[in-house]
Amino acid sequence: MAISTENPSKTSLLKKIFRTLGFILLLGLISLGITAAVAYANLPSVENINSCFTTSMYQVELCPSGPNYVKYNQLPKHLVSALIASEDSSFFFHKGFDWDEIEDSLQKSFDAGRWVRGGSTLTQQLAKNLYLSKDRTLTRKIKEFYVAGKIEKVLTKPQIIEKYLNVVEFGEKIYGIKRASNYYFQKAPSQLSAAESAYLVSLLPSPVKYSRAYRSKKELSSFNKKRSQKILHLLKLQGNLSEPEFDYESARIENGLWTPMPEFPEDVETGNFSDIYFQENESQEPPAPDENEMSDDPIE
Repeated sequence: MAISTENPSKTSLLKKIFRTLGFILLLGLISLGITAAVAYANLPSVENINSCFTTSMYQVELCPSGPNYVKYNQLPKHLVSALIASEDSSFFFHKGFDWDEIEDSLQKSFDAGRWVRGGSTLTQQLAKNLYLSKDRTLTRKIKEFYVAGKIEKVLTKPQIIEKYLNVVEFGEKIYGIKRASNYYFQKAPSQLSAAESAYLVSLLPSPVKYSRAYRSKKELSSFNKKRSQKILHLLKLQGNLSEPEFDYESARIENGLWTPMPEFPEDVETGNFSDIYFQENESQEPPAPDENEMSDDPIE
């Protein structure tokens, strides 16, 4: 008769471990299912997105016919280019969310042992600003994905940028590009230079924190300069700034932006700005929402 060499106590321990792991996995799946059910039971509608309404996250009055609203064709090209280069480089190619960015963000969060910002598209950020909250919960993220998908079906890409720039925060209680342009530079958004645009876009990840140097001393911190210079460099690489323009705008940032400088010489070739981020005829009213759908922001 063959004699078993298997250790009964070891086999019993392994069975207990597998049963425990299976139970934990089952609880996780049940919890995920309940979270998804709760999220989908309370989904916001985007039917009002082209009308006047108050946003959910910061209670901003968003009204296309209002005095503080800026149309897409009134935005400087370099502002739009800077926004896309810094916040969502694949904006014109995704349908609301970028799976590669999400995967990268999850990997960074895993490596850091904490939830790391990143991964959200401009559409996701808009969804959060318009209809959701700042809660960092799985329920909110599920809603965010859904709402972003809906927005992509209701608005064109330029209209998404338009809505985004009219509602996003640029500093403590400063919402929308018109208020931001007036607050920091005492000018209309259409008059913003490339350096000024780069600075405003550089504030977006943490506007209250990153605008502290301006609010306290009306100056750029070394951190502000680095972020703004990085965005200018991206504009140059994309062909949205010529070499002379880049040198001039970069010098403005190094001088602190609010330090007077000679005007950019008109006889210097200014280069051709790419029209991929700007459509001259984008002045017509946005199409009415179709009865169909919505989705997310940096993974937070």
